[in-house]
Amino acid sequence: MEVFTPKTTPEFETLRWLANAVSNDPLQPGWQCLNVRKGLIVATDGPRLHQYNGHITGLFPGTHRVHKRLQKEIQLELVELDSPYPDTDSAWPDTGELTEVPLVTSYWKTDADLSFARVIRAMTTDVALDHRLFTDAIRGAEFTAYVGEGISPIVLLNGERQAIVMPIRANS
Repeated sequence: MEVFTPKTTPEFETLRWLANAVSNDPLQPGWQCLNVRKGLIVATDGPRLHQYNGHITGLFPGTHRVHKRLQKEIQLELVELDSPYPDTDSAWPDTGELTEVPLVTSYWKTDADLSFARVIRAMTTDVALDHRLFTDAIRGAEFTAYVGEGISPIVLLNGERQAIVMPIRANS
């Protein structure tokens, strides 16, 4: 079991941001994990995807199940999956075809809410966005959002940190 804390891992906030995007669903064991490749760490639960283009001290290539996620400690366990980790590389749309939405940049919750409102206003009327998934994705860093038409993913970029939050259909 690997234990990461702010004292042992300078990139702890990034690791916690990644761990926020793993699933708690026991029927999706691959989605309960971080996928670590050389220079790339990915976490997804289906409706969102967090990706970090960099290295986290003490985190080695492989699939790491998030065993415990606390405020000051994250426990990971290196595991072998029965099936491959979900293919997340194909999830990224070309941002050149999307509308750029500048976000309010600060660490305050109200600013995350203002950013959420800006993205909602830029979206088409037949889709909705999960507030918690969006604010989890932008918390702790300055992001730029890219919004497309219809049910296309909301892309959030911040240099090394990248995220996708999928909208849902508002009218069923």
